[in-house]
Amino acid sequence: MKKKIFLLVIVLLIGLSAIYFGNSIENRSLKTIPESAVLL
Repeated sequence: MKKKIFLLVIVLLIGLSAIYFGNSIENRSLKTIPESAVLL
């Protein structure tokens, strides 16, 4: 049971981080997108 809960927490964190980074990239200018792509 603990493993399932742990996996659910990881999935939620990944989803929230993906949404957060997606919004931050959209709010930035187009010039900063290549820089963030290099960091990834």
